[in-house]
Amino acid sequence: MHLTGTVLSFLVLSILFSCETWGQANQKTKGKKRFLKGHSLKDPEDGAFDISEMLEGRGGFAPLPIIITEPAVGYGGGLVITYLRNNKSDSGENLPADATGLAGFGTQNGSWGVAAFHSNYINQDRMRYLGGLLKANMNLDFYFQDLQGEKRPLEVGLDAWGVLQRILFRVGKSNLFIGPEYVFFQTQNTLNDFDPDTDIDPDFDITEIAANVQVKSTLSLVGLLLDYDSRNSSYTPDTGISTGLSTRYSAEFLGSDHAFWLINPYFIGYVPVSKRIFSGYRFKSNFGTGDLPFYAKPFVQMRGVPAAKYQGDITMQVETEWRGFVYRRWSLVGFAGTGKAFDSFDEFNDADWVYSYGGGFRYLLARKNKMHVGIDFAWSNEDFAFYLIFGSFW
Repeated sequence: MHLTGTVLSFLVLSILFSCETWGQANQKTKGKKRFLKGHSLKDPEDGAFDISEMLEGRGGFAPLPIIITEPAVGYGGGLVITYLRNNKSDSGENLPADATGLAGFGTQNGSWGVAAFHSNYINQDRMRYLGGLLKANMNLDFYFQDLQGEKRPLEVGLDAWGVLQRILFRVGKSNLFIGPEYVFFQTQNTLNDFDPDTDIDPDFDITEIAANVQVKSTLSLVGLLLDYDSRNSSYTPDTGISTGLSTRYSAEFLGSDHAFWLINPYFIGYVPVSKRIFSGYRFKSNFGTGDLPFYAKPFVQMRGVPAAKYQGDITMQVETEWRGFVYRRWSLVGFAGTGKAFDSFDEFNDADWVYSYGGGFRYLLARKNKMHVGIDFAWSNEDFAFYLIFGSFW
């Protein structure tokens, strides 16, 4: 879910797509105009606490909390206020809801951001539009190799704003969508508390910021997205696949300061092992070519791995996750993965393996929607983090 390959993009698109997913959930139930009032929080099937009925009433205003535990920016939180408008099919069933809203977040290291967004499902969900506007000020650690070969962090301030425009078209009556995307992203980059005696490798392009104190950078990208999704839930799938390819191109004639390509193939598959045990598999890769600025380079993104710590022109990673019910609605989760970041395939063997592993627990909060919530604890090569999970980390 990266816009340009930075944690800023990760946070903002997480906000946008969480609201989009909220609107997509439970597409085949008959909704109501109200959101909270009059809805039961007890499941008639087992008597447990459940918000399925609340999710079915998608019309009106809906608050959505943001909880951030990303190691790169520290702990934080925020709020999304979304207005949801129901759409109905010709047969009277609910289609994904249109969503319009505002979002804001802040973290303990001083990072903050605000965003406005709108998603629209057009012509009986044959077309899907997503647009957003962002203003953010992020403080992020980017890692460089010093002259002794050790990885060391430099904190960079990114004072940025951006625009996202996307429209996807359904291919026939299938689950396949294809369509164009446009991204504009402008940032003022500043090294925070930079020591001029730091022995930065001259090949590391952040030295431009070190020399000039502040550097303004503009990206203007056009893209083409291909996405197939047959998962049985927008929240916590048990079966199905989500796979596709995104390509993004930045060029000076589009108004960008840098010319480069970003290509991202991905695959997520879910296979039920039994009625109570479920497995998931993920492959994700990013390929960058051309004049990639340091903040736009792909990075390995797994639980327990700080964003932007392992960067390269190419990243590849594989992961698996297993979930099994242990008592009524409660389940345990285990996961593991590995990946690499490198600048060319000739460097693959020399690049360090990045690994991630951990576990957590889930509670089935909305049975009809297959929505689980819980906490994951994750370790990587040198780091530890925990995550509050709403639906699925993937």
